[in-house]
Amino acid sequence: MTEPVLERGTLLVDRYRIEGVLGTGGMGRVYRARDEALGCPVALKLMHAAMIAQAGRFEREARAGAALTHPAVVRVLAFGRLDDGRPYLVFEFVEGESVSARLRAAGPIEPERALTLMRPIAGALARAHAAGVIHRDLKPENLLWTQAAGMPEMLRLLDFGIAGLSTEDEAPPTEKLTVTGQVFGTPEYMAPEQAMGRRTTPATDVWAFGATLHALLTGVSPFAGAHVPEILYRVVNAPPPPLPEAVSPELAALVTRCLAKAPADRPADGAELLACLPSPPSNHVARGSVGQGRPPPSRTPPRSLLLALAVGLGGGVGLGVLASGEQGSRPAPAASEPDDPARDANAGEAASRRQAIVTLLTAGRIAEAVPRLRAHLADTPVATEDAELVTAVVDAFATRDGASLAEFLGGPLMPAARVRLLALAAHPEPRVRWRAARTFAPDSADARTARIEALRQDLRLGDCDVRKRTLGELVEMGDPAVIPDIRAMRQRFNFLDNLCLGDADEAAIRRLRK
Repeated sequence: MTEPVLERGTLLVDRYRIEGVLGTGGMGRVYRARDEALGCPVALKLMHAAMIAQAGRFEREARAGAALTHPAVVRVLAFGRLDDGRPYLVFEFVEGESVSARLRAAGPIEPERALTLMRPIAGALARAHAAGVIHRDLKPENLLWTQAAGMPEMLRLLDFGIAGLSTEDEAPPTEKLTVTGQVFGTPEYMAPEQAMGRRTTPATDVWAFGATLHALLTGVSPFAGAHVPEILYRVVNAPPPPLPEAVSPELAALVTRCLAKAPADRPADGAELLACLPSPPSNHVARGSVGQGRPPPSRTPPRSLLLALAVGLGGGVGLGVLASGEQGSRPAPAASEPDDPARDANAGEAASRRQAIVTLLTAGRIAEAVPRLRAHLADTPVATEDAELVTAVVDAFATRDGASLAEFLGGPLMPAARVRLLALAAHPEPRVRWRAARTFAPDSADARTARIEALRQDLRLGDCDVRKRTLGELVEMGDPAVIPDIRAMRQRFNFLDNLCLGDADEAAIRRLRK
């Protein structure tokens, strides 16, 4: 029996207002929703009731995805359960176009540009592997090609919300490779050990990185076939097709090494992969032009694609992209404009400076990054809308003890960082959520929203004394919208945990209702 679709306007957990369906898969359905607390759109994945037996793994993997922060990763924002026990995941809502769709429309792209685009993805894998998380489904469909106005193009990696934990006991091969009769993963981008049902490691992601980079350089999957058995046979036994002559020997050697059949013959993890990537020319800037394989199609600009959760071949619901009804607002590249050497030199210098700042922030070298960031924002005002740079600042602020970055987040970067900072107000670490809440002007509506989000998280994660204090602060805030959170707190903890509360929660509810 088909599970009924939630109607438009439905309010889930007193927070997420359903606006429409984005996709349906074997494990769940994905909705576009509005976060009423933060005032922004989100993608919400709700598990089917029939799949409730998978809820435990769903929750473990959601926590792994939420803990990962990197500018190139689409974030998991929240996780919870409905009253009937079904878990849900809330994701950052991103507009863009999948790499697979871009390749179908424009063909392969030039090697330097491919390397520039994929370098942050290697960095994201390095961060994930260091945290013990293996993606296991890296592929062009899970890379979102996005570009803010006037900013360099970039790729965002999807699906970390359903990634595997490298410390987790692996299921037997028959359970791991099939769910309700489907292959777990995408065959063309599966590593040989994954295709054979063996244990996955960070080197499994390295294989997928190599296969995806190969597809960028050629326009097609290196192991495409007419049917799944043929594809899996090629993955396990056949060498990848040769790369175009325009690919440098250094880059070709790296792709070949990533696609080695034995995991031990590949870079061991994302960190080693990142270290092995050839350095791009210093004057190379990723542009919005189409690749060299085919001329751009003579049609209207591609429709903007909305981040959704679509079904992968593996019974798990994966993050993908679905076309919306709106035309993309990004203008087509101005190929007819004459070259301006001075303009290109300035653009190259700004891009080089920006990349250096992002690298320093990602590495946690905040003291070195701050003066460079200050100078960059002064010289390049449009940088305040640079999505990747803003994300790197917010992530360093949150996870790298970057309190000195508050001057930027409370100042010129605030408009672009607002939604992400509001989301950080619900971060599991107290210092992060309260630091995020304090970036807003004290008397602003955003400051109130962020404070309430931080207090809500204190109800979920704090000990008894913290929860008592939090109840008093919520009463002081006087917002009855938090009453469901207070009620849920009592259900979340056992009898002994709740002994110290007495009737403090009921007293708080009574006062909030007045």
